[in-house]
Order: sequence, then structure tokens, then C-alpha cells
Amino acid sequence: MVPLLSRAGWGVDVVTARPANGSADLSSPSLSELPSDTSVIEVPDPTPIAARVERCIWKAYRGVRPRDLTSEPRAASAGGGVVLAGGEPGHEGTAPSPTRRPLAIPVADIRWDPMSARGWLRAFWARLERTRGRAWARAAAHVAVGLSRSSRYSALIVSSPPHWTQDAGRLVAGATGLPYIADLRDPWAATAFLSESVASPAWLRMARREEARVVRLASLVLANTEPAAEALRTAHPWAWDKVTVVRNGWDQLAHTSIPRGRFTVSYAGTIYGDRSPSPLFEAVARLRAVRPLSPKTFGVEFMGRIEPGEDWVVALADAAGVADLVRLHPAADRQAAARFMARAAVLVSLPWGQDLAVPAKVYDYLTFEAWPLILARSNSAPARMLAGTGAHVADPGDPAGIAELLCGLYDRWCAGERPGPVAGREAFSRAAAASALVECLEAYVE
Repeated sequence: MVPLLSRAGWGVDVVTARPANGSADLSSPSLSELPSDTSVIEVPDPTPIAARVERCIWKAYRGVRPRDLTSEPRAASAGGGVVLAGGEPGHEGTAPSPTRRPLAIPVADIRWDPMSARGWLRAFWARLERTRGRAWARAAAHVAVGLSRSSRYSALIVSSPPHWTQDAGRLVAGATGLPYIADLRDPWAATAFLSESVASPAWLRMARREEARVVRLASLVLANTEPAAEALRTAHPWAWDKVTVVRNGWDQLAHTSIPRGRFTVSYAGTIYGDRSPSPLFEAVARLRAVRPLSPKTFGVEFMGRIEPGEDWVVALADAAGVADLVRLHPAADRQAAARFMARAAVLVSLPWGQDLAVPAKVYDYLTFEAWPLILARSNSAPARMLAGTGAHVADPGDPAGIAELLCGLYDRWCAGERPGPVAGREAFSRAAAASALVECLEAYVE
């Protein structure tokens, strides 16, 4: 949002994590649009003593035992969020293979078992993740306080996950007196899943305690969906007025018009665990029972990584009797992904467990002339956001309902109708989100 804030008269300096592979490429499309007066200061991820000790222990352990990838710790780096199996920060899927540990565990299933060695490891890794995040926050706060001595700032925004880095807000606000805005881009204490390695009651206790402290100290707390904001207000009713919503948004892309001869249902992104395509395959099988589908007239295509492997999706499609209609494409760059999505009649968002959040791909889908089909529960953030837009939302637990929607869209396609832009999509643009942020800044910052 920095270029958009700049156009509204707000200068921005950014303190961010240094990428694991070195410095950021400022010539990349996402960074080359930054205003010339924007400073980007990278802070390396410190390695606490506990992490060094742990690393030595794991090195010694692997030296006497064959490497078991499913048992290694997956704690987040302070600057990058928790990203497992190529997923979105703050969200992890559950691997379906019975031979591997699940990548994530639903919060409702997390229990403390003092007799479980894995339970003790999870508690340790949960505390180590918090220690790493707060160590980076201290380093970033030191840089930010130094910047404040030579420049006049009006506000401090700390964006997360990883949420432990919100500690920088407390430190900088205390040292400078700047209004502290906590920007929570994913649920924190209200998360639905935790990475298996930190799925401990200890993580949940720390999250509830730290979230309460952040909400208490911040001048303003931003959530990116209405349900997420409502969850924060319910958990902290004394801070009702300081919680508001600034959505994510889509960036307008110049999509090339591609002739589409067949009806294609497409998904772009990583597939794993709770983002299973199984409900979609079952719906296609139901559609096939009433319509003469063939690979020449109908297809389901995926582009992106598949965890734990392509065989999983192929097996699901084969079990549903639709394998001949399914095609898999490897992950590709953004331009290739845009061309892939531009060929689709329907862009589908597979189900996931975070009802309080909207997958980023949903915003991307709104930039294409395709029918969005969002597999999400009726009270979820995607369903509430898209109500009244004409986008199609179906419960992933209702394959018959999904099939009915697909049947209607397929019949319209066969009758010569082609999808157009989603109604009112401008309300979900990055520009609209930046305008909402500017309104917050002007209202809460002197």
C-alpha cells in the first residue's frame, strides 16, 4: 500500500526482515513501484542462544539417526511468518498422508499430555518461536527509534504475522511517544490451526496474553475482515472502539484476453490438507451423471505445488471417477499464473479452515472475467465479504450444492454466455483498502 499512501500525502519508511537468501531485489515488480523517498531498512533475523543450542542438538541427533523430515522443528523465522507447504502466512494445512506428521492441528484438538515427549517438544518450540519473534522485534525497534531521531513521524504501524513481532510496537511507542497501530493481517489467538511443531497449549496461552497486551497498548487495532474484527472485540470488549477493519485488496493487472473453447474450472495456488479438492471432484462427478462431460468440453485444472505430492490429488480424482477431466500444472511465475487463470470459465477457491480470513487468491480472482466459486461456509469471512456481488459461494460440505452451481454455470456457458467482471469489485481493490487506511490514520493520528 506504500505507493497508494504516498499519493495520499503520507510518506512511509519501512523496517522489514532481511530475506533468508540475502537482500531484497528492489528492482522486482513489487518493490520497484515504491516512491523514491521511501527507505527500506532490512533487519536480519537474530538467532537466540536457545535456538543455537537446539540447532546443535538436532545436528548431533541427525548424525546418529537417519534424517526424519517429519520430526524436525518448523518454528517460524521472525521476519517471514509461518509458511508451511507453500501456504499463506499464518495458515498451515494438514497433510493427508498417514506416514507423515500432520503439518497443522486444529486448535480444538490441541491437548496437553505431560507423558508425551512430543508435547514437551511442541511447548519448547512454541516458546522458541516467541523468543525469536521478540528478538527480531527488539532489533527492529532499535532501528526504528534511531530513524525517529532524524525524521519526524506521525505514526507507527506494526504489521503481522508473525505476531510476536508486535512487541516492536510497545518498544518504539514507549521510546518515541508515537501512536502505535497494530495491523493484524491474520487471526492470532483466534486462529483455527497451529503448525504441528508448536501446537501446544503453551502457544495458545502466550498468544492470548500477548494479544491482550497489544490491544491494550495500541492506539488502533486493524483486522482485515469483519469476522476477525468481531472476534477481537469479543475477546477484548473493553477495546471495542479501537478495533476496525482494513481489508486486503486486489491490484489491477493487464490480463490478456484468451479464447476459451471449453468450460474450465481452475485453481491457482498450493494444495494441501484442509484445502483438499475432494468436494470439488465429488461435485464434478455428480455433474457428470447428468451432463455428457468429456475432456474436450470440460476440465478441472490446477497450477501450483501439491503437498505431499501429486499422487494424492490424482488418487482423489480417480476415486471420484473424474481423473480424465483433471490436469495438473507445475508452479509458475505470476505472469504465467495470470495467463492460466485468464483461460478459466470458473476460478475456484478450495476450502480451508480459517473462517475469519479471506484467502489472498480470492482477491486475485476478482480481477478476471470468470465466475468465482468460493468453497467456504456460509458464515465465513469470504461468504460475508462477497455477499451481493454475484460471486458464488458454496459450503464445502455440500457437494450436491456445489454440483448444482456448476451445472447452472455450465449450462449458461453452453448457451453461449461468458462471465464478466464481478459486481462492485472496485470495493475490494488495494486502492479501496488504502483509502480506508488513510481514513484511519487521519482520524487517529494528530
